[in-house]
Amino acid sequence: MFASPQLSPAELDSFYDDAFDGDAGSPVFNVRPKYREKKVRSEGKLAARWGIGIVESVMDLEGKRILDLRSRSGALAEQMKQRGAQVVALDPFDVNAAYAHDTRGLSDVHTMRFSVLHALDGVPDQSFDAVTALTQHLLAHVLSPRELLTRIFEVLKPGGCLFLQEKDVLRPAKLRSASIFDTGKAHQFQFTRRTLELYARAVGFEVLSCSIDRERVSVSKHILLIARRPQGETQRVDPKTLVKDWKGPEALVERVDRIKRNWRFYRIRADVYRVLHKLRRRLTGS
Repeated sequence: MFASPQLSPAELDSFYDDAFDGDAGSPVFNVRPKYREKKVRSEGKLAARWGIGIVESVMDLEGKRILDLRSRSGALAEQMKQRGAQVVALDPFDVNAAYAHDTRGLSDVHTMRFSVLHALDGVPDQSFDAVTALTQHLLAHVLSPRELLTRIFEVLKPGGCLFLQEKDVLRPAKLRSASIFDTGKAHQFQFTRRTLELYARAVGFEVLSCSIDRERVSVSKHILLIARRPQGETQRVDPKTLVKDWKGPEALVERVDRIKRNWRFYRIRADVYRVLHKLRRRLTGS
């Protein structure tokens, strides 16, 4: 599922320069420093409570070389560096890169605009033990998710891991309107748990897990993908051979219409879940 018509590279960059307000490093937030600092603190808490645990559940970071995509303020990259990893942080916004370098002390920080991020130009093949994209969903914002996943596969060493989060458009959590696609120009693509897994497998990844993460809830529920580049020769897969349970566009349209009819229910349910989730975290101290 994708936007039509899609934005040109120039239009995409113009949107993020002039209108995007979903990140502490975006130009829109630079005029509201207090709110930006609040967002940055929130990133740090999430990285310490959630992101670093996901990476460490799969690999020992000591001595590893990690590419952190969409690194934002560098919170997760900092956590990984403290555990002995050599981290290259990459983000589209200059303010984020400056904060990661000047405040968090990360030395290898770079900016790469959304219009070219999918190509990962200049990133050498087979040069990283892992790629992380956990601080913010990424594939929905780039010009080509397929090309970005292919490049991630290429820059990983054999046996290297990908840690990625995206939103599941068909699992709404806090709808603000009746349309699940009412996200403006920010999302050029929409994913489900199933389609994200198929994307990864189609470019050659071995999918270790792909599931809805109960720890992350925003407008939609979040998918957490953990995948590995296999050892040995790459076996690319024809996506058509992976789709065995496709019920046709009619089934998808019917589900979207059902969500539109019941969107207020999803909003109320999300409010209740958020309260219960906060209460559980306070009781468990996690």
